[in-house]
Amino acid sequence: MKLIATLSVCLFVFSASFGQTASATKKGSAHKAGNPDKTMIFGTLKDARNKPVKGVKAFVYKQDSTIVASGFTDAMGKFETNNVAPGTYFIKFVYPTDKTVLVYGIEMKKSTEINYKGNPPAEDTMLSLETIMPKADPKKAPAKK
Repeated sequence: MKLIATLSVCLFVFSASFGQTASATKKGSAHKAGNPDKTMIFGTLKDARNKPVKGVKAFVYKQDSTIVASGFTDAMGKFETNNVAPGTYFIKFVYPTDKTVLVYGIEMKKSTEINYKGNPPAEDTMLSLETIMPKADPKKAPAKK
């Protein structure tokens, strides 16, 4: 019984240390990390029919493959990580089928939003952030009327 209690406490401490809060955010709301030297990664996972994907495990890794945060998408497909230091990261989304989508090339200078839309993968997939969230081309800005 003492062993079970000890393991429960260890699991709670471990999950609190590396956990994240998944929360829905209002459109246009500002995302601010508690520590000014830290930032956050947040976003939404949706399937090809634009329905939120719940229960996907998200792991945030440094370039050296050290996990810095993890958690699950909520009922709205939202995920959020707090207190991530600026740097280069990649995220691995693990679907309930155990198939993964790896998003690489995440340069964290300020809070970064990552929205992924597509059916859960049939095989492990690797995508660059630029593929998912292309940067706007200032030359192709819409003309003002």
